[in-house]
This record gives sequence, C-alpha cells and structure tokens, in this order.
Amino acid sequence: PTTGIYTLSLHDALPIWCVRKANAGLSAARNTGIREASHPFIAFLDADDVWCPGHLEAVIAAFGRLGDSVGLVATKCDRIDAQGVPLAQTQRDGAVHGALDVRDIVLRTWFAPSAAVVRRAAFDACGGFDETLTSSEDRDMWIRVGMHFGIHLLPDVLVHFRNHASSMSKNADRMKRNTGAVIRKARQAGVVPKTQIGRASCRERV
Repeated sequence: PTTGIYTLSLHDALPIWCVRKANAGLSAARNTGIREASHPFIAFLDADDVWCPGHLEAVIAAFGRLGDSVGLVATKCDRIDAQGVPLAQTQRDGAVHGALDVRDIVLRTWFAPSAAVVRRAAFDACGGFDETLTSSEDRDMWIRVGMHFGIHLLPDVLVHFRNHASSMSKNADRMKRNTGAVIRKARQAGVVPKTQIGRASCRERV
C-alpha cells in the first residue's frame, strides 16, 4: 500500500509497524514516525546506517543514570562505505564525550541522527523536525532540544555511519543553504551571542 499503517511479522516478539505516506521529505517522515510511536524514547536509524549490538541498551541505561533533565543521549559512530567496509576515521574530537551544551551543537554536529535517542517529552516540549529544511534538520532539532534539556554523548562507538556518493550530506550547496538557515534561527532565538555565531560552521561531524 502507498499509505496507511501495517505490521511486518518479521519477529513474533518484536512487531514492526510500517507507516507509508506520500513523500514530503525527511523531516516529515521523521515527524510521522514520532507521532505514531508510543514509547517514551524515540530512536532514529537512517536506512543506510547500522546500529551495533548494545547501542540501545547503552543509551537507555544512560537515560536511567542521568535523569529526566536529559532529553537526548547519543553514541559515537564510525564510517563505512557503501559496501560496509570501514573507512579511515578522523581523530578530530575523538576524546569529546559527556554533557554537551546547546552552544556546542550550534558550533558543530557531534553525532549522526542514527546515533541519537530522544526522550518523547523533549519533542512534546520543543516540537518536531522543521519541515521547511531539506538538510541540517537534525542539527536544528538538537539545538531546540538543548535549549530545554540536557544532551549527553557517550564515548562508545556503537553506530556505523554509511558514507557514499548519494548521501544527502554530499550536496554542498544544499548543506550550506540549510545550515545557514539553522544558524540564523539559533541567533534569533538568542542561543548564543552574535559574536560567537560567526564561528559556527557547516561541517558535519561524520
């Protein structure tokens, strides 16, 4: 079917609900999934990325330790190519983990969307992904979450981020345009002083 909700019986103990709708972009698809989900935590997995065993367990355990003030927990990720072969990893920011300030998110993307798990209460408070953005929508969302909740990055590499020629992040003009819109929104919201906004870059973390 082209629209509607149906169940895939891939595993009796873990029913998978599939929601089909007209293509309205990545943000709209994620917002649809958030609305249909019933669990207090929302995890994301882009179609070409891979969760490692233990990813969700580590994140949920961290939420339990950190308390209700934390709205997002993410793990680190490494890069693989289209065939799943590991790529050379950058050493930049390798030692960075723990609590991230909203200003950290404005200045740089520290984790892939597939590495993030968000408390549903954060979406209830902050709204969903901005459907006017065609890229950098995750950065915008994490900034808004960080304005009201804590964000925590675990040191463990538990996600494989697939890097290939058709990745959305390869469209430099679109990335630059949408990142500029995200930074302007952050400035208008008073997240960081105007003098610091100039340091923000459109570089992606992975």
